[in-house]
Amino acid sequence: MGYGRVAGRVRLAGCGGVLSLIVLPLRSLPLQRRYDTFQLRLDAQLRSPTTFNAIQDETIAAAMEVLQIETARLAQSKAAAAADWDKGIMPMVVDGEAQPLPKFDETEAFKILVRNATEEFGFAPRDVYNGVFSLPTVKRKHATKIKDLGYSELMSIADTFTKNCLLNNLSHQVVAVQPCKYSTYLDDWTIDFKSPRIAKEVVRLMLSLEHRYLRDTYHLLRNISPGMGGALFEAIAHRVLCGNDVPQPTNMIRSTETPPTFTAPQVLRSITTDSDDGTPSTFPTPPPYKTVKDHITLNLLHGLREVTSDDNRYYVPTSATNPLFDSFTVAFDPDNHAAVVSVFQITTSTEHRGSADGYLLIRKIIARARELLSCPPRRKANISVRYVLVCPDDGSQHRWTMPKGWNEDNTVNNQIGEGFCIRVPSHYLAPGPTMR
Repeated sequence: MGYGRVAGRVRLAGCGGVLSLIVLPLRSLPLQRRYDTFQLRLDAQLRSPTTFNAIQDETIAAAMEVLQIETARLAQSKAAAAADWDKGIMPMVVDGEAQPLPKFDETEAFKILVRNATEEFGFAPRDVYNGVFSLPTVKRKHATKIKDLGYSELMSIADTFTKNCLLNNLSHQVVAVQPCKYSTYLDDWTIDFKSPRIAKEVVRLMLSLEHRYLRDTYHLLRNISPGMGGALFEAIAHRVLCGNDVPQPTNMIRSTETPPTFTAPQVLRSITTDSDDGTPSTFPTPPPYKTVKDHITLNLLHGLREVTSDDNRYYVPTSATNPLFDSFTVAFDPDNHAAVVSVFQITTSTEHRGSADGYLLIRKIIARARELLSCPPRRKANISVRYVLVCPDDGSQHRWTMPKGWNEDNTVNNQIGEGFCIRVPSHYLAPGPTMR
């Protein structure tokens, strides 16, 4: 049985002691009780954004902010925007100040708000609904729970679920239960972070912990929840890439197709000796951990002004899901007017792909490096790109397939490059008291 649209709803409202009739268009299903008034308020602000008072309407303020971010995303995407950057044309967002919104119609605006809600909070229907109609409230609830997370809390969530298939009160804004394959004929249940944004936020918080706690948590989660284990591996990898014992990258094999696939072949783990009697060990004692690069968090909507000519900087975009890579560095050689842009994709998966939207960001980084080099007239900067897959040293074959658009719109700032692999050694991942 379907529901038809009703022409209007009559509501009594007090107005200076006099009852008046207010007719609201009824456009929602019966259970969508917030839709009618929300739609009217949002539509009014889409028509006249300059008259908007954020203090008086926090919910619509949050919705308009989401639409502004989407505007910036649209302005900086696709080949046309990339070509504009190659020509030196600035995007719509300059120094964090968004230009006027495009004229979204109501349907398009709601699609964007629903997509934002799923990226922020996952696919639980209650969270998606509240993420559209009560965005500030639900953001505060999630932020409060995530702020209270730590090593013991994550261990408690995993331990409770493993032993009893239950979730504690802390977990409902952090994780979700998902089906998974147990055997050929049986399914099972696992847990994962509710959304990519929540996973990124947990990674950011976990980076403040001692490295030992990161390793212990990863060791616990990797078999219970591949998704949560992967998020903890990302936190470990960020720390390793900023540290004094970064493994040397090795070449990946590039296929002949366009776009190519980079493959890191299977490797045999080397047995090392680190004891006086020559006893073999697969867990060599690492040097004392020390950070040698500054971990810089970038808000991409504010541009790349924080990218400087200092080589000791490691940049991590703040977006919930970077379409192609998780972090990057820029190494400068000013004497030769050259620079190397290294983009890092961190994953525990043996197969990885990505979105072509990431090519645009790489071209922006190249353009920023070219600006910082300040080449003399008639001298062109030599800027190369390295695609670095960061994975566990598990001996497996790892593949990274580039998205479409590999050889398009790259006449000035060319994103084509070679593939490399950094395998994070076992002593960074195994539990134990070392490497405090």
